[in-house]
Amino acid sequence: NPPSTTRTLEEEMAGEKERAEASLEKVTDYVEEKEIDSEKSKQAMSLIDRKVATSADDVEERDKELAKVSIRQEDVDTIVEELEVPKDLAIRSLRAKGGDLQATLADLVAT
Repeated sequence: NPPSTTRTLEEEMAGEKERAEASLEKVTDYVEEKEIDSEKSKQAMSLIDRKVATSADDVEERDKELAKVSIRQEDVDTIVEELEVPKDLAIRSLRAKGGDLQATLADLVAT
């Protein structure tokens, strides 16, 4: 009987070793996946940061272009009074429509 007990103990130890190796493999896989996810997250955030910066640059450029459009103060006052919108919205909308009061009113009423 002693040899069979020893064999069983060896088999149990081999089984434990296999389970430990499998567990270690799972942990290693998990860590590798998290590292990949972390790198993908960093890349995505970098892309978002570049897009936001580009969008901000585009808005700034558009604002510069709109600032060049001349508008009449009485048109701004008309829009503010008639549509009850903030003055800065009236100015920006009027400039976006090239100073055309009727087009600006139609656009603001439609939105």
